[in-house]
Amino acid sequence: GLGVTAPYNQDVIVGPFPVSDGDVVGTITDDFCNNELTVSVPAPDACSTNSFCNLQTIIKESYCCRTCPSGNIFLYAYNNENFEVPTLQNIAPSKPVRASSRQRLMRSNPVFVTDGNTDGNIATNPDLLITAMELEPWWEIDLTGNFNLTHIALYGRTDCCATTNYEYTVVVSGTSMSSYDLGTISSQPGISVFTVSHVGGSMLNIPINRSGRFVRVYLQNTNQLQLAEVEIFGTSHINTDPLTYTWSDPAIGSNTTPDCLAPGDYTVTITDSVTGCSVVEGITVE
Repeated sequence: GLGVTAPYNQDVIVGPFPVSDGDVVGTITDDFCNNELTVSVPAPDACSTNSFCNLQTIIKESYCCRTCPSGNIFLYAYNNENFEVPTLQNIAPSKPVRASSRQRLMRSNPVFVTDGNTDGNIATNPDLLITAMELEPWWEIDLTGNFNLTHIALYGRTDCCATTNYEYTVVVSGTSMSSYDLGTISSQPGISVFTVSHVGGSMLNIPINRSGRFVRVYLQNTNQLQLAEVEIFGTSHINTDPLTYTWSDPAIGSNTTPDCLAPGDYTVTITDSVTGCSVVEGITVE
């Protein structure tokens, strides 16, 4: 019922379809041969509890061969069925992080910024990130995949400097950034820069509303970046990473659109390298 039309051998993307909608069923019609194929893409059980599962799955179309020997079938595969739970969640925990430096005389570590403890008082929570006194100190996280980001919450140090005005700059990118210099990366394409003034170390909420994988937090000028926690909220994983395709017939390799298959039964397992979700599709060529 989606009413999507495409010429020969062209990908068509439909969706997203939330998990709550259950199985997705549709009919593919080949106007060249007047063949019809009903396809059903199940909402995968293994992913239904994963808030960020965006597993690409195969849909099959069979039609008369134009260039293959008579009786063989071209298998037409396209992907990007998005099964998601549309709920805001903090996606920062357990992701790789790093910082420009850290204060050696204290228990300072960039991983403390995503440990779930927002207490900015160093007397009750010594696990803060405190950088050296330097020009534009920064903290960065790799979300290991592109997400729809809505906002970021910064929690600074609260047991001192309550009247100090801080200039924070948050940089968001879908790919790794080629420089640590704030002026250099601010002019690069595909990068969004958000600068906010904030007094003291109380919670600071910064709207983002874009997709991204890498988030870097700068403190402008020469200063010490002191962070208790950074929370990064998003809704769903956008799968731009390569998937792994494993066919029952090793001769097919990792091909996503194998053509001229001999008659028989085939299976392909598709695995998302980021979420670990997988789905198995069965294909019969007559």
